[in-house]
Amino acid sequence: MAKKRVQAYKHRPLSVRILRQFLIVLLSVFLLHEVITSMVITTGEIGSRSMAPGLATGDRIFISRIPYGITVPFTEILLPPFSPPAHGDEILISLELQDSGRIPVISDVWDFFSMNSPFPGSQMGSWTRGIVVRRVIATGGDRVYLSGGQAFVQIGGAGDFLPESALSEDNYDLMLPDDAMNRPDLLKNYFTSTVAVPEGMVFVMPDNRAEALGSPGLGFISEDIIRGKVIGILRRSEP
Repeated sequence: MAKKRVQAYKHRPLSVRILRQFLIVLLSVFLLHEVITSMVITTGEIGSRSMAPGLATGDRIFISRIPYGITVPFTEILLPPFSPPAHGDEILISLELQDSGRIPVISDVWDFFSMNSPFPGSQMGSWTRGIVVRRVIATGGDRVYLSGGQAFVQIGGAGDFLPESALSEDNYDLMLPDDAMNRPDLLKNYFTSTVAVPEGMVFVMPDNRAEALGSPGLGFISEDIIRGKVIGILRRSEP
């Protein structure tokens, strides 16, 4: 009986064996891709000016999945974080998870085989997929007010209001509108000192406050929909 099985295998068409091996390799690459991009690191191309001047359209960013909790592959299950978001962090936010009809497995397979980046770099545009990069200005318990587009934060709801730049370990530049005082979303005390950021949420802003939305327009952001921290940038080469 054993000899017959071996002989039958030898007569299997070469094309079938090649196809089988190709599918095994393809599946292995897909599974490895999902594990790495869900649990370790991923990358994406910036598709808007919302974080200018620090991040320009066409720049490629590297996003660590580890700090705020890794995602179980093929699901939206978030494991406990290693550290909470901190003031000044540039974070990847998946707004689509707030009201999502997304089926993780189907979306992951489609993104992989269509070579479509689900991160803020696809030419589809970050708003199309509901994925944006923003900067953490305040965390749970903090109080915030805005003046001319710049944020001032009272840590834990006590003490003096400090400029956002004093709370971040990283230095960054802002793009502020010339007519800031004519825009309701950028007026002083739009978020008054009596409103504290709820626990488990963060207050975010873009670096380009002349054009993009932050928490005054998006609302407080749940830590459950934060999907990574920007840890590196590969600048677009100028033509």
